[in-house]
Amino acid sequence: MPVLPNVKHERFAQELAKGSDAGDAYEAAGFKPNPGNARRLKMNEAIAKRVEALLLEREAHHAQATAIAIEKTGLSKEWIIERLMRNAAVALADEPVTLKVLMKGAKEPTEVKISAHDAAAANRALELLGKELGMFIDRKEIRTGELDGVNESELRELRSLLVAGEAGGAEIAGRPGPRSKPH
Repeated sequence: MPVLPNVKHERFAQELAKGSDAGDAYEAAGFKPNPGNARRLKMNEAIAKRVEALLLEREAHHAQATAIAIEKTGLSKEWIIERLMRNAAVALADEPVTLKVLMKGAKEPTEVKISAHDAAAANRALELLGKELGMFIDRKEIRTGELDGVNESELRELRSLLVAGEAGGAEIAGRPGPRSKPH
């Protein structure tokens, strides 16, 4: 979407796209503070479309910059996976790390091999490798409060009662339906 013709509206949209809340964006655009007007302007279709266009534009720039950085550095999935595998091996103490250390009084550095077991680092490297390979799925538990212990048939019955209540004003569990008057 092109730049909005109203300069204040354009600034408001840009501030929203930056992450400002409606009130702050409204003031930054040059309007007098008014939370109600700020909310209404945020809901304006042209403003909403402009904010969406600005966000898409920013996302495209970010993707392009990332692609350029990856190309310049030679970074690849293969490189990342190799490093994660090496980190896991080192953290599990399967593979020692070689360090060059200049000892006191020595003219040349000496190579020293060390190994340290770090289960947390190993687990993190292995977790990232597993996710990359699609071995793990992030799961989130959704709690429904009072409905947690309700089985499927009870949920169906409750749904039919709710639908009937919306249609005819039936009472559900002693509560008045949407069209019935309280006793």
